[in-house]
Amino acid sequence: MKVLVDRQIQDTFAPVKPISANKKHQTAVAIVGYDEPLTVLTEYPKPGITHPHEVIIKNRSIGINPVDWKCHQFRFGIHHFPWINGRESSGVVEEAGEDVKEFEKGSKVFIVSTMYRDNRTSTFQEYVAMDSRLVWKLPEHIGYNQGAGIGVGLVTATIILLDSFELSLAANSQHGKTLLIWGGATVVGLYLTQLARYLGFKVIGIASPQNQSYLEELGAHTLIDRNLPLEQIIDKVFRTAAHVEFGVHCASKESTEKLVRILSEVNDQRLKAKFSSIVSSNEPGSDLVEKREVRIKRFHEDVEFGHQIVRETSKLLEAGKIKAVRTKEFRGGIQSVIDALNLLKNKGAQAERYIVELDN
Repeated sequence: MKVLVDRQIQDTFAPVKPISANKKHQTAVAIVGYDEPLTVLTEYPKPGITHPHEVIIKNRSIGINPVDWKCHQFRFGIHHFPWINGRESSGVVEEAGEDVKEFEKGSKVFIVSTMYRDNRTSTFQEYVAMDSRLVWKLPEHIGYNQGAGIGVGLVTATIILLDSFELSLAANSQHGKTLLIWGGATVVGLYLTQLARYLGFKVIGIASPQNQSYLEELGAHTLIDRNLPLEQIIDKVFRTAAHVEFGVHCASKESTEKLVRILSEVNDQRLKAKFSSIVSSNEPGSDLVEKREVRIKRFHEDVEFGHQIVRETSKLLEAGKIKAVRTKEFRGGIQSVIDALNLLKNKGAQAERYIVELDN
């Protein structure tokens, strides 16, 4: 399912600088100051190959994430001005380094950038540089818009399973076990649900009831209304599963404590559950719950591990075991990144990804 959103110029839309004919330049959406609106730069340097494993990708579609507006408003993760955000996109390989084996010019791909200090890998620009070993081939049955929204959610979900929980991606390897996801309708929750179903988990999602049919379609066995009193949620979890071995928190930090309490109360002292949270939280766990960190940066810092994620999830995408999640699409070129971010900030998303389709 997808929703098309025509671009509307906002009253606060920043001025566009004159277009340059210099082939070394490109258009990008940049943060030029903490108190300045996002600005469209049309003379921003185009990245070039600096490593034999790198590829240069011409973006076709760009994914939008909440962190892309939060870091500007709350002033974190910005190391210089102008600063380029954007963590995922899809497009076509335009240039490949001499050690690139899997791709050539014209290859259709999608990416996720976890390298938050390197503007060359950020995606709010026409061209992006990326280590080819951390690039996915775009399956024929997945379009650019769908592909642009896969990256961050899929990588985070996979890292939780492989790194945080030290599991494998072997089919049905977790049969008989239960995974509880608070925030099942978040993008990470949607991909985690699909991966967990493939591994054989019984998946319990805590989310808004309006997303029940979609979550069940993706593999959730049960959805529990997140608005219920905590005691009722605990009772419903207890009635669904005798034990809950794993829990993942994908919502606001305020509900992390609730997840830990659920895991503590539904299990007995013979079983210590494990939980991870994708949001910063000081919740340490409990005597019956062990907290496991989510090390997102391992995707690019450990290239062999990152390539493993690309390789194994590529097989699942090609086979249709994982589906790209629903999209809300913005058309009107890279300037629409600003509109998409404003809407995401003000209205949020409902079990979907915001995608900006570029003019190519």
